[in-house]
Amino acid sequence: MPQEAAQLFEMIKGNFLLSQVLFELARDMPNSHGAAPLHPLSIADILRHTRLGDGDRLVDCFTAINQAFQVIRNDSQATLFGFDQYGHVFIHETTHARICKLWERMFAAHAPSVTGPALDAFAPPHLGPTEEIAHHPTGSGRADF
Repeated sequence: MPQEAAQLFEMIKGNFLLSQVLFELARDMPNSHGAAPLHPLSIADILRHTRLGDGDRLVDCFTAINQAFQVIRNDSQATLFGFDQYGHVFIHETTHARICKLWERMFAAHAPSVTGPALDAFAPPHLGPTEEIAHHPTGSGRADF
C-alpha cells in the first residue's frame, strides 16, 4: 500500500543509512530481469552505492527495515525481501514502485526553486581580461597567447 511506504520511511528516516538502503530498493538496475512479480537488485551494487564496507551491515539494515515493516503490518512473519545464492535481493514489483513514488514525491517537494528573489538578484561576475592584460605591449618578454 502507498501509505505503508510512507509509514516505513517515517519510522526509519532518523537513520541515514536505513533511509539510504530503503531508497536503493527503488533503483532500477541494468540487466535486472527477474521472474514477475519480483524485482531483483544486486547486493554488490547496493553495497557500492551505499558505501557500506561489508555485507553484515547491509544485512543489519535489511533486518531493521523489515522489522519496521512487520510493525506496520502488525505481522511478525511479514517480509519485504527474498534473496538468492547469486547475490540478489528481491522485492515485489509493487513494493519497488511504491518506494519509487515515495522518492519522487520527496524529491519534488524538496527540489530547489529556479525562480525567486535569490535567483533574480544573482549577477555572475564578469570574467575576462582586465585593461592591463588586454593592452600590454608585445615584445615585453612574455609569451602572447
